[in-house]
Amino acid sequence: MAASALRADAQPSRAALPTLCHALSLGEYRDQFTDRDQAMACAYFSTLYTMAEIGEFFGVSLRSVNRAVRKFEENS
Repeated sequence: MAASALRADAQPSRAALPTLCHALSLGEYRDQFTDRDQAMACAYFSTLYTMAEIGEFFGVSLRSVNRAVRKFEENS
């Protein structure tokens, strides 16, 4: 399943992350997902960006990015 096929309310499993969270720019993650937390989590799981880079781009604290990633992990 491609990332573009993901609905905003879909909760992909952690096992699906390598195919769902492929390399995109941070702007593309923002545009791809209507849920900001999901966009930040996928950007982080792509392993291309640090939490600090993601937080700076999305205008949130490092702690907010951390919470989004944890929430995504807990719901997977």
